[in-house]
Amino acid sequence: MNWQEIIIESAPEGVEAVANIADEVGAGGVAIEDPQMVINKIKEGSWDAYELPEYLTQGENAFVRLYLPVYENLPRRLEDMKQRLDYLNTYLLPGCIKNISYATVKEEDWAENWKAYYKPVRVGRSILIKPSWEEVIPAPGDIIVELDPGMAFGTGTHATTVLCLEFLEDIIREGHKVYDVGTGSGILAITGAKLGAEVVSIDIDEVAVRVARENAALNGVAAKVEVKLGDLLAGETEPADIVVANIVADVIKEVIPQAKEKLKDSGLLLVSGIFVERLPDIYRWLEENGFKHRKTRESGDWAAVLAVKEA
Repeated sequence: MNWQEIIIESAPEGVEAVANIADEVGAGGVAIEDPQMVINKIKEGSWDAYELPEYLTQGENAFVRLYLPVYENLPRRLEDMKQRLDYLNTYLLPGCIKNISYATVKEEDWAENWKAYYKPVRVGRSILIKPSWEEVIPAPGDIIVELDPGMAFGTGTHATTVLCLEFLEDIIREGHKVYDVGTGSGILAITGAKLGAEVVSIDIDEVAVRVARENAALNGVAAKVEVKLGDLLAGETEPADIVVANIVADVIKEVIPQAKEKLKDSGLLLVSGIFVERLPDIYRWLEENGFKHRKTRESGDWAAVLAVKEA
């Protein structure tokens, strides 16, 4: 089988929306290449620059790669994608799309291309995210989270996910009950389970639910991660110690009052997927719903916020 590769160059603020569009049109794989994230990793000492292509160590714009199978319905899917991108670029985030390029790749080339882009990445003190094909020698105490980009949307290395993982490493305790809202690939739920929590993982997208279940099984935590198809926290009744939502600010606005209902007194709400300039909105919504801000972490243009439900 051949694949249509589409490379979309986007300003940083458009990356998440472009990746969502790729998912919505049925991409067989999505990769986000963010030079600013890479530069930060190099500065932190997590990556070595010589291991990476030059275009990934410079520049302001990010690149979203997606792959569509070359079937008879490819023209329709490409037109669907174009209309969604045009709407995003014209009305929602004007001018965010900088360039779109196309290429056809063979199945075997596509598979190898995935492997060239994903290497093990350390997050926080002890979390190690690795592709399924990479062999690693773990350090004592390492928590290994294994993802296969060929089957999962996202690899867990975007700044918003990294910020959430760093917070989860700090706040989860053995036996905690956690809701992961908008689970995507399931990386936050899987990490939470490996840190000792019982996790209910929720997504509105059926593909995400399937992928999260597969990844939970791949990591040996299927018994501790319940993956559900659902709309945010609607229908959940069991009190939780932690609610985490790595989505976007306007959806977080809906999550906050729902989280207040589900959290135990002094329970923690962790939200990310937030542009730094939206932080005042987040702080206001938290205060209006009886949460006290505890800590904010930032990485480039992105932020994650931890708040506590006041008794």
